[in-house]
Amino acid sequence: MFTSIPAADTIIIFVPGWARANLEAEEGMCRQFLKTGIDTCLITKPFHQERKAINTFSGELFISGNVFLTVMNFRQLVAELRLLIHEFRKKYKNICLLGMSSGGFQTALAADVEEVDFYFPVITGAKLGSITWEGKLSRFVKKDVIKKGISEDQLNQVWAIADQEYLGHNCKAKHVKQFISLYDEIVPTKYQYMLWEIYHNPPSYEMQCGHVSVVFYFKRIVQEIADFIAERS
Repeated sequence: MFTSIPAADTIIIFVPGWARANLEAEEGMCRQFLKTGIDTCLITKPFHQERKAINTFSGELFISGNVFLTVMNFRQLVAELRLLIHEFRKKYKNICLLGMSSGGFQTALAADVEEVDFYFPVITGAKLGSITWEGKLSRFVKKDVIKKGISEDQLNQVWAIADQEYLGHNCKAKHVKQFISLYDEIVPTKYQYMLWEIYHNPPSYEMQCGHVSVVFYFKRIVQEIADFIAERS
């Protein structure tokens, strides 16, 4: 938690991406949000960092060739987010979700079932099976599912239960602003635009970067989000 004293009237629940060894960069963003008068809750996802299993790397079991365990992990994280949304609603005027990369998959699911004031998808998208199939970071997952005889179309079908391609029309966020990386080879840009279209073309900010190089836009993302909230609060 990154909170001011007294507490701000706005909190961002920040769900980072997949397989992050540490959250130092994300913690830096949280400190920047604090300077703008916004509290943040930075999430440690299941099977990541302190929550990883022995003899596995951070995130190894969260998204994997075990396609049903992956769905269970998403469900676990969404349950945690829903609990936080309800608890923070007792204290804060504005509840915001920020989902970066694969963190956007789970924050989107939470926003499908819980009313939040703001939702910020950052370098994330829809059509989860195809993202996994084409993304450079998920090549080993693709190899594992191919060994099991699962095709790209079948992977999309299995993960449809967690995919905004089918669920995005349920989004309950009052305000959405999306951040799109134009040269992304991990969450390919076309799937980010697919999400944008699913959300009926909300305000967006296009970044001249790839997936990892989004770090150079962190300060700008913080300011864009802070301004967006201030204009609508």
